[in-house]
Amino acid sequence: MVDITIKNLVKFYGGNKILENISLEIYRGDKIGIIGDNGCGKTTLFKIITGAENYEAGTLHMRRNMSVGYLQQIPVYPTNYTVEDVLKSSFQEIYETLEKMSSSEKNMSESTDNMDKLLKEYADLQAFIDSCDGYNTEEKINKICTGLKISSDMRNREFTCLSGGEKTIVHLGKLLLQDTDLLLLDEPTNHIDIEAVEWLENFLDEYKGTVLIISHDRYFLDKVVKKTIEIEDMGCSEFVGNYSYYQEEKKRRVEQQLAHYIQQQKKIKSMEAAIARFRLWDSEKSIKRAVNMERRIERMDKIEKPTTNKKKADLVFTSSNRSGKEVLTIENLSKSIGERSLYDNVNLKIFIKDRYVLLGKNGSGKSTFLKSIIKKFYPEAIDSFYKEDNGIIKLGASIKMAYLPQEIKFPNEDKTVIQVFQDEFPIAQGIIRGLLARYLFFSEDINKKVSALSGGERSRLKMCLLMQNKVNFLIMDEPTNHLDISSREMLESSLEEFDGTILFVSHDRFFTNKISNKVLELKDSKITKFDCPYNEYKKIISLKTSIDKPKPKNDNSMSNIKYEENKIISREQRKKETRLSFLENKICDLELNISNINEQIKLSSSDYDKVNILFNNKENLSAQLDELLIEWTELQEI
Repeated sequence: MVDITIKNLVKFYGGNKILENISLEIYRGDKIGIIGDNGCGKTTLFKIITGAENYEAGTLHMRRNMSVGYLQQIPVYPTNYTVEDVLKSSFQEIYETLEKMSSSEKNMSESTDNMDKLLKEYADLQAFIDSCDGYNTEEKINKICTGLKISSDMRNREFTCLSGGEKTIVHLGKLLLQDTDLLLLDEPTNHIDIEAVEWLENFLDEYKGTVLIISHDRYFLDKVVKKTIEIEDMGCSEFVGNYSYYQEEKKRRVEQQLAHYIQQQKKIKSMEAAIARFRLWDSEKSIKRAVNMERRIERMDKIEKPTTNKKKADLVFTSSNRSGKEVLTIENLSKSIGERSLYDNVNLKIFIKDRYVLLGKNGSGKSTFLKSIIKKFYPEAIDSFYKEDNGIIKLGASIKMAYLPQEIKFPNEDKTVIQVFQDEFPIAQGIIRGLLARYLFFSEDINKKVSALSGGERSRLKMCLLMQNKVNFLIMDEPTNHLDISSREMLESSLEEFDGTILFVSHDRFFTNKISNKVLELKDSKITKFDCPYNEYKKIISLKTSIDKPKPKNDNSMSNIKYEENKIISREQRKKETRLSFLENKICDLELNISNINEQIKLSSSDYDKVNILFNNKENLSAQLDELLIEWTELQEI
């Protein structure tokens, strides 16, 4: 059954067309991901579906009496409303019905008059409660709160006192409890930690209604959606599959369209050449043929050349001089807020080319930990709140550090983009314009006030400023938070080429898995180090969870965990040792071959052609030898 039908939808904003000829059919039970660059109109489409925005042309039909829940629209509640009150408001009709049943029971116990009428009314109320599973409302609320990490303390807090992220989480919980026919979720994973995201994935997988999701979280889209809609160049394209399928199918479609475009252009050029010849002959018959052929070209359904070269940010992360082997040393670092300990007695060493991701639940102290490191060396950049912790933090030799915070602010937000750059780097405007253009700030953007920049634009400007210092140690707090998928992919490509050291916090599992090679877990005030990539870390945690149950005293579960940890780590070590052994053997073989060629060159000095061939072979082998020596040296340093 069709839930929503959209045909040829057109939407303008301030005289500018942002959506054109949007046509979709959304069926009951669909799980659809809406993707596209920031500003392409995804949220606007959601607002049109809810009726919050109008449209200029086209049609939109929704199934009659379909209930809709929209994540972005957080309603205002009375000032004394607690989180518990907000969640319970999802079952307002059920609670009112239960009160009526209670009143009806009292009436039946006190009077025998109109008993048949009272019994029928009570039976109707009972039938409604049964149809809504009304006796399990508390169980449903507890399930949602557990999954979204809404603690009992938080449930008793006033909703108006929550942070923006906390309000979003509570409102998401309320929407999930309402069990609406259609869920519109705009960036649902932005403010929740990985554990809660994974719970939400499982919840939506079992959800029977229709779900439309705007998200830049590629793992989330792969797990949840069964259909992907891309909004691009004001139109939309449909792909029957998850995000990974979309990537492959989009590539295939672009290649196919390009091939058809090239073929059609060849045909048109051939016809135009024929037209020119017919007109040159200048006979009545040839002119008629030329006119007919021109009409055929006009009537052709022209294939557009696919856009394959979009403007992309050139996020170049170049480091300064090579740092020392030890990049960061932390000894006995502790931090508390009142009676609550965030982290206690942390001891850690980070070495050159380490790429650590710091994981932990929301509120566990991840951002605070990063700020504890930053404020040691840049105290002016961090609020005074973070200046009271115990322990030793030392940077290694030749370290040039940069910090990308979660919330990016600039000293004077009334200044323009180019003015902010000039304040830090007083160089020629032409050079500044070129540098800013690499980060997608062009002529129309460089004179925008910083206060008017979007979250993604702020991130790009901050990165542009940081990278002019040629740092070799990057510390980042949720660097992908305000970036769309294409910007995230650009950032990933740039960071993969960065030859320095990285420490970052992220809830983006795709980004984390691609950039990190080691994991730090902040849990129960302790930081645990895992010398393995994120996917291997998840296997270790999964094993811990599966055996973390009360067992007899002689249980050896912890030794099993340690065994698995050591097995994963030793596997990485074995890979390294195997590679080193292979490189050493290959290097010996190449050196021997080069030596033999040198001897042959001496013996064949009178044969120019043979010497030339031998010399070219030697050059090729020498180039291979250089590459292997570089890799062997880098592996020895890890």
